[in-house]
Amino acid sequence: MRILLAERASATKARIASINQFHGLLVSAPEAVQQDFRRFDGAKMAVTLACTRPAPGTTAGVIARASAKRHQALTADIAHINQQLTVLGVRQNPARMAASGVGPFVAPARHRR
Repeated sequence: MRILLAERASATKARIASINQFHGLLVSAPEAVQQDFRRFDGAKMAVTLACTRPAPGTTAGVIARASAKRHQALTADIAHINQQLTVLGVRQNPARMAASGVGPFVAPARHRR
């Protein structure tokens, strides 16, 4: 579980960095590109940006699109890690996982005094 938690923390940091990267790139993009994405924020912008048509070159828009694709891949990785943590949590402490409000981060922890 410790390895999965470390992997999740790393993926979460990388996902935040990718959001910051495509936001920063879009700030320096041409006004036409900025207008297309100004109304979106965070994950919604990543989804919308990743779905845009690829264009040749290395413009800020193209690089931002690649960063948005990376954001989506990291989001999928985090979801997969969460699923693995849930499976391990149920295996290690099924009664606690069944309690209301208890998830894969709390259930496996052993009470220490």
